[in-house]
Amino acid sequence: MKVYHMTKRSVIAMAFGAMTTMTSHAAFISGSIEFTGRATLDTTAGTATNIAFSNPGSVGVVNGDYSPIPILIPSVQFGASVFFTNFTYGAPGTLGALVVNPLWTLSSGGVTYSFRLDNLTINQYSGTQRLLEGDGMASITGYTDTPGHWALSTSGQDTTITFSSSTDVPDGGASVALLGMSLLGLIGGRRVLVKRT
Repeated sequence: MKVYHMTKRSVIAMAFGAMTTMTSHAAFISGSIEFTGRATLDTTAGTATNIAFSNPGSVGVVNGDYSPIPILIPSVQFGASVFFTNFTYGAPGTLGALVVNPLWTLSSGGVTYSFRLDNLTINQYSGTQRLLEGDGMASITGYTDTPGHWALSTSGQDTTITFSSSTDVPDGGASVALLGMSLLGLIGGRRVLVKRT
């Protein structure tokens, strides 16, 4: 009788372990990354419809799954180089589908990071700044591609500008789902043990 209980517990433990291993293997991306650099617009910021980047740009701030990427610390440390793809985005107010693949990409420590822009959600001009935002798909080697948000703002009145850009990838609930599955497994295991005693 005691062997039966041990075998059933072992099967439950193995099933729980397999379930959490499969879930954690398909890790979604979570975190953010910020860039700076120079670019050229086809006209001044208020009427521009095209941006050409002066690659490479620099990584400024990282967190979450982007944390392993070295950042630029002037006069101290070179950061990872990021390469942007030139693209046309239309006059202010032009929104909708706009696929740029990849919008940006970088490699660091044998890992490739990139972002594909799929949709332009903000395209406006304010003062001397052109503001662009959009949604797309973030990719990191070894992770599941994850929906994310991208933003770019320009600075300068001529066609040669500086820019800052960021990509944010929210957690998306994967951590909460994994925690919930773990708790359900513990509750189920406890119920089996209580019934047997």
